[in-house]
Order: sequence, then structure tokens, then C-alpha cells
Amino acid sequence: MNLKSFWVALQFFTLLPTPNLKNVENKDLADSVLWYPLVGAVIGALLWVLAALLMPWFSSLVVAGIVLLVWVAITGALHLDGLADCADAWMGGFGSKERTLEIMKDPVSGPIAVCVLITCLLLKFALIESLLSSSLACGLMVVPVIGRMSAVLLLLTTKYVREGGLGEALSQELDASKAWGILIVLALVTLVLQPVLALCLFTVSLAVFLGWRQRMIQRIEGCTGDTLGAMIELVELAALFGLALFIGVNIGLNG
Repeated sequence: MNLKSFWVALQFFTLLPTPNLKNVENKDLADSVLWYPLVGAVIGALLWVLAALLMPWFSSLVVAGIVLLVWVAITGALHLDGLADCADAWMGGFGSKERTLEIMKDPVSGPIAVCVLITCLLLKFALIESLLSSSLACGLMVVPVIGRMSAVLLLLTTKYVREGGLGEALSQELDASKAWGILIVLALVTLVLQPVLALCLFTVSLAVFLGWRQRMIQRIEGCTGDTLGAMIELVELAALFGLALFIGVNIGLNG
């Protein structure tokens, strides 16, 4: 792991300013995977600070809308694009691996993709507002981290099916022992510091991860860049649901 690979990860996942990188090799790309959770923490920290600055001045509904807008802008809607491509491909692929992969390469989004994106963004907006109105804006720090942990886990456990693609280089040269170590340490630290919160987050997020991964394997026998982006979006949504569940559990225990 080196600082160059961190900048590669930040450049890949966000539109935040980074140094001008030269001579990026496959090893740098593979090592950048180890930084994915930290990139998530950077995104989450920016969202948390933004929410904290705005909450004294605006209603939770307005702040939730601004936070969601900035969230999409920071990531350049990269993962939403993957989710849209997967939505079209899964509906239009008719169970065919070749047809599904072909549709995912088409840059045009159909009505199914539009409906899925609108639904995803509406759910995110509602869940963000629930965090803000429950004084749990700090949860915004955690959600992007879990989303990018899922990306690391997917690359560790799932074959990349497009030959010559960026994901192939990532999965082939990824240091699996370091990646597993990072995931385990992050999970254990969260469990020790906030056991109830961690159980809510990891249970819902892992269920969504396993469900979507199984769908990938059944349809295309592995993963692609689009399915990885979709995984991040779906797991972030699941993590927000986990936080909402945590709020509900707290209300039930204290009520």
C-alpha cells in the first residue's frame, strides 16, 4: 500500500481533486482496492460535516435533499450508472449471459433503469431524512464505508467476467490477505465500539450483498464493473435501512 494507490482509489471513486497521476500500473490499481473503505470514509465525513453545518439553518427535509445531491455529485453518479445498466440488462437479457453483458455495455438507459434510479434516490432521501431527524447524522460517515467494503468483498469472492477489463487487473493482482485483514479489522472494531449498531448494519448489508452476488453468478457467472457499482449503491441503501432499524430498536428499548 502506498499513497499513490490511495490517490488512484480517490480518483476512481470520486470527482474530488487529486494530484496529477502518471505511470499508473496494474499494481497501483490493485493496491487501490485496499483504500476503498478509506475513500468511503472521506465521502462520509464530507456528508456528515455538510449536514452538521446545514441543520441549524434548514429543515431536515431540505438538508436531506442537499446531502443527497452532494453525495451523487461527489461520486459523479458512477455507481448509479452501474445500477441503471444492470436494471436494463437484467430485464432485457431474458436470462442470457451474452445478452445481459451486451446490454450493460449500452450507454443508453431505458425506462426500467429510470424507474430503478428514481426509486433508489427516493429511498435514500427518505432514509437520510430519518437519520437527520433522529440526530443520527453521524451515520452518514459509516454508510459509504460499508458500500466500499462490499466492493472489496465482491472482488475477493467473485470472478470478473469481462476479459481485459479494469476489474480483471484489480482481481488478479489484489493482495487478498491484506484485503481480508482490512475487512475483518473494520468489522471487529465496529462490533466492539457499537455492537447493536454493527449488528443492524452488517445483517441487512450482508443479506443484500449475498442476494445480489447470487443473482450475478446465476446470470453472468461472475461480476463486472457495472454490477460492482450496483452493489455499492444497493449496499449503501441497505446500510441506511440498517441505521433506520437501529433507530427503531433504540426507540423500542427506551420506550
